[in-house]
Amino acid sequence: MKKFIDFIIKNPRFILSIIIIATLIFGYGLTKLETQNSWESELPKHDPKVVTKERIEEIFGKKDILLIGIETDNIFNYHTLHKIKNIEEEIKLIHGIISDEVVSIVSVNNITGHEDGLDVGSFIQSIPEDEISLNELKNSALQNEMIIDRIISRDATFTAIVAHIEQGYIEEYIYDEVSDIIQRYSGPERIYMTGDPIQQKEIDYGIKGDLRTLLPLALLILLGIYFFAFRTKTGVILPFCVVLLSIIWTMGFMGLVGFKMTVVTSTIPILMLVISGSYGLHFMAKFYMIYSKETNIINAREAATKLMFNPIMLTGVTSAIGLFTLVVFKVTSIQELGIIAAAGVLLTFIISIFFISSLLWVLRNRNIRKSALVTNSSLNSLLTRIGSFSLSNTKTILVITTIILLISIYGITKIGIGNNFIGYFPQEHPLRITYDAFNEKLGGARYIDIMFEGFEEDAVKNPDFLHEIDDILRYAHSFPFVGNTFSVVDVVKRMNKELHEGLDEYNRIPDSQSEIAQYLFLYSMSGNPGDFNALIDYDYQRTKVRVMLTSSDQEDHKEFYYALINYAHNNCEHVSIELGGEVMFWLAQVDYIVHGKIQNILLAIGVILILCSFVFRSITYGIISIAPLTIASLFTFGVMGFLGLRLETATAIITSIGIGIGIDFAIHYITALRREMAIHNDLSIAVQGVMLTSGKSIFLDVITNMFGFIVFLLSGFIPVQQIGWLISLTMLGACLGSLCLFPALFKIFKVSFKQ
Repeated sequence: MKKFIDFIIKNPRFILSIIIIATLIFGYGLTKLETQNSWESELPKHDPKVVTKERIEEIFGKKDILLIGIETDNIFNYHTLHKIKNIEEEIKLIHGIISDEVVSIVSVNNITGHEDGLDVGSFIQSIPEDEISLNELKNSALQNEMIIDRIISRDATFTAIVAHIEQGYIEEYIYDEVSDIIQRYSGPERIYMTGDPIQQKEIDYGIKGDLRTLLPLALLILLGIYFFAFRTKTGVILPFCVVLLSIIWTMGFMGLVGFKMTVVTSTIPILMLVISGSYGLHFMAKFYMIYSKETNIINAREAATKLMFNPIMLTGVTSAIGLFTLVVFKVTSIQELGIIAAAGVLLTFIISIFFISSLLWVLRNRNIRKSALVTNSSLNSLLTRIGSFSLSNTKTILVITTIILLISIYGITKIGIGNNFIGYFPQEHPLRITYDAFNEKLGGARYIDIMFEGFEEDAVKNPDFLHEIDDILRYAHSFPFVGNTFSVVDVVKRMNKELHEGLDEYNRIPDSQSEIAQYLFLYSMSGNPGDFNALIDYDYQRTKVRVMLTSSDQEDHKEFYYALINYAHNNCEHVSIELGGEVMFWLAQVDYIVHGKIQNILLAIGVILILCSFVFRSITYGIISIAPLTIASLFTFGVMGFLGLRLETATAIITSIGIGIGIDFAIHYITALRREMAIHNDLSIAVQGVMLTSGKSIFLDVITNMFGFIVFLLSGFIPVQQIGWLISLTMLGACLGSLCLFPALFKIFKVSFKQ
């Protein structure tokens, strides 16, 4: 190790040349970064819900959905209906839209009976202009089971245009084309848009917006902290350059290996800013403390490099391990965050030591002012009082810590689990407003697909098969958050009713299989063919129903999923069911998050415990080193429980980030304490010495961390906002634990300081 440190000290030109070349390579990687806004790649391919979704798509086709909502006082007026027709026709012309699978109040299939039989065709053949005809049309729609709650709301103030999109479409193109249509046709009606391409582009724009806003703000805050800490150009510029290089190298590495930016991995630039900011701060603080006594820059540089190499290397390795434990999650974006962040931490360690040491050599002939950090009497007084209080009140500190720990554990039992996709966006976001409108007026904008499968061909024509589907859907509608459904049963019932003069007693499934077969044949030959193809497969063995939901609460989705599976298992002889759709992807993540979180916590704490025990050559040191950050992490999760926050994709990463960064405090503190004890062999004197050296760095470090993460409060995603203040809370707890708890623990357990 000594030869390695000597190489750093003696070859500054060579090192700077390598750093410049590496920066150019990683800078090229930045140009290859892309965003990932779809959730479909988040789960393992072997997951049962993924397999089911792919099977349903193989049978009925893989199609994304686009929803346009139109709201006004009464949609049944000539102006609004004509506008709906025009919007529908323009949507059909968008490349990627399946033109015969676009449905609105104007074009939706309608079944009417007459003397010669049945007609299946568009609900509105021509838009009436007089009030009497418009009112008749309205009354007809409100009494039509195939339209009400599916296409129009019961108060006739809201209607939807539903379109399907073929695979391989360009999201941005669809988003821009639909946005342009809505902008041109808005007013006086309120027009909303949502669906798969809209949601994905809103996530995409949100990620890019966060990067444009949060990163520059965090960099400005960091500059201010460096100025507050050092009050010199060198003390500000050198660690700030480390931060910039760290972000470029990490994000460039991400681009080179082909990982994409997601809502979760969009936090990496700020994460690297905080970590690299800490490393640069610790190195410069040590340099200035030595420089205050040793006026020769070269000597101070060499001494700082030798003293800080091992602590920064150790913190880098432990932080990387803590973050890398995120790979135990089976959720892709969390795994990628762990891999990229771990690699970024190791790159940051290289930059911090190699770059700063080499640049200080470049500045060897300049007159560098001494930093205000060393002479800050107020900070010196505060830190020495904290150290004295901890040593004088060890029992009080342990009692308070135990109480906090017990309350935190109780709070953890109250943590909810699961994602809420629409909860990613704040209340004022257009997508959130759109979801609220669809939930209130038209049975929701989220969905689960149910595929009903018979045990032989033509099963769909079997009355028993249809009766069991009808029973399952009736049971599904007993859940308050189930909005609307449209199934082959609705078609058959409607046709049977219309063939019998519209009598309600015939609004049922016929007893004859041949009669059902005739109805389905007529429906397939008339009206909109895309409507039929979305319902029944080629062999008439399977049918699909899309269940719209007004709830985004995964507890509701989980209850519904298992209840429906159990109901079908216990009550059906002719039907088997499988569930797919976008909601099932989010639901599948729940188990991975719960199991992954447990494994992640145990692995992160266990590995770092072993590593610290090995480095300090004592299991007692290892246990003491992880105590503050373990308690701080438990406290943060306890706060989450008391505030009703959920453990989901974003908040699941808090522990690893907290442990990965918080262990830095412990390593710097314990390393400094062992060094002071080797000199003084008196715990009280040693603690005061630590407080005036590494204690200052830890204090400024936590300020850097908290202000770095607190900018997440300005994110466009609510989970990212939560990450910001929750990790800040963890950092504050780890800092207070290090400064207050360590002296008490070392005094009580009478740990040996022999090295």
